[in-house]
Amino acid sequence: MNEYDVKSKGARITLIAGHYGSGKSEISVNYALFIAVKLGEEAGITLFDLDIVNPYFRSRECRDLLEQRSIRVVSSAEDFPDVDLPYMPPELTSLFQDNSRIGVMDIGGDPAGARVLARYGVELNKVMQAGEAEIFCVINANRPMTKKHEAAVSYVKKIRDTAGIPITGLINNTHFFAETEPEDIYRGVELTESVSDELGIPIAFHAVERSLAEKLDKDIGPILPMDIFLKKPWEK
Repeated sequence: MNEYDVKSKGARITLIAGHYGSGKSEISVNYALFIAVKLGEEAGITLFDLDIVNPYFRSRECRDLLEQRSIRVVSSAEDFPDVDLPYMPPELTSLFQDNSRIGVMDIGGDPAGARVLARYGVELNKVMQAGEAEIFCVINANRPMTKKHEAAVSYVKKIRDTAGIPITGLINNTHFFAETEPEDIYRGVELTESVSDELGIPIAFHAVERSLAEKLDKDIGPILPMDIFLKKPWEK
């Protein structure tokens, strides 16, 4: 398995954007845990849950798990953890200005989520120009909004244009929950590669559930092994 090598990347801020059901919150949690292992818990990582739309899968639900690994969790509604409010925590400004801090930002991929990015466009463009930030867009070939090439291309363009900030990487997270098969992953690889070719955006990595990642029989590129932490309300 060709595991994604975060140590070779220079960005200290990673934004993960994705539409409803794409799995971006699960990726955000796993990515924060992943870089804590690779860079060391003393790195001082903060996970920002800035998804103000999705009421079901929220990365802040893993607060206890993350804080056990010395990962701080900051959400858009600290005082109202079960309500999604259009409120952005002031800690974001500190993240942009303090180049000793490492952050992962969980951003919704709908128009409201893209406007969150646009709100911090000046700060984000500064850190991106300095090579300190990257923005990844999640593609799930099993979801209607990104099931076909044209729809996926349109989706990525819409986030880029609404936010006014370039997308620097794509994440293939094609899954169908517990029913995911290797064929789903390979189909997602093909779709994400076609979007990458058209838009000139590289594929950052393929997010694959850990046990399934071990079963893949060909090199599909860098893989982020995933553990499933977020559950649907009826699974809790």
